Amino acid sequence: FYEQFVYKNLPPLDSLFIKKQYDKGVFKGDFISPKEVVFSEIRVSSRPLIDSLYSSLLGGVSFDFLLKKYNGSLKKPVSLGGGGFLGEAAFSLGVGEFSAPVENLNGSFSLVRVEGFNESVPFVLSRVYSQIERKINKSRLDSVKKNLTISLFDDVLFSLYREVLF
Repeated sequence: FYEQFVYKNLPPLDSLFIKKQYDKGVFKGDFISPKEVVFSEIRVSSRPLIDSLYSSLLGGVSFDFLLKKYNGSLKKPVSLGGGGFLGEAAFSLGVGEFSAPVENLNGSFSLVRVEGFNESVPFVLSRVYSQIERKINKSRLDSVKKNLTISLFDDVLFSLYREVLF
């Protein structure tokens, strides 16, 4: 209870201090968006059909033609390490390359073509401001608890020693 009282009476956080913590974090590699891949996907329900489409691609048929014919679409960007088998397949390709058939968890099959990559960039301060503020506040509260406990313990020990000695 007393530690909450002490914590609540600390001066408020200065936005410049939070900005400094953000700058330090960006320098250390925190607050960075992950690399993402943007890809188009053709999804069908049968293995023979996906194999036929893949053979057609290898034979020179346009991916765009098949994408339109089989109602494929451009997918939302997927982060490195995310997106399951499709994300893994897409990250293994270069821009403009297409994958071999990929079996999805639901039993369907896909071909993907990489449209581009979004490189890792720092998040803007406004996106991570409250996260940094919470981290600092937690650290401040932990510090109050630790130092208050040490201070109270030292006072109690001093009182006990004084009583024993006098």
